[in-house]
Amino acid sequence: MSICELLNQVTEVLGNPIREKILTALPPGAFKTFDELKAETGISTGGLHHQLDLLKQGEYVSKTTGRPALWSRTQKFDLLISRATKGLQESCQGKDNLTVVNIPIPKQEYLVDAEA
Repeated sequence: MSICELLNQVTEVLGNPIREKILTALPPGAFKTFDELKAETGISTGGLHHQLDLLKQGEYVSKTTGRPALWSRTQKFDLLISRATKGLQESCQGKDNLTVVNIPIPKQEYLVDAEA
């Protein structure tokens, strides 16, 4: 998969501020209940259900079957972020107009073109 395809996938997920909030509230390895996510993100019940369903369909988050159900990020999502980061770093080596910024995904740094 090319770096552009990876970036398109990341942008599809992170391009929505509500999904950003949800994924920020679910750092790698964390498990949270729906109520914890609702309290931490401030997203309405209906909005949170809708966005979690979309993220689950894309296999970016998963839900346990126990009671209460626990939500977490998937390895697929973390691998996608890791590959996109590595690809950007490799593609952008030697460029003077790059800045390191934090996208609201915990513990992940991304290189972005400062002129964009």
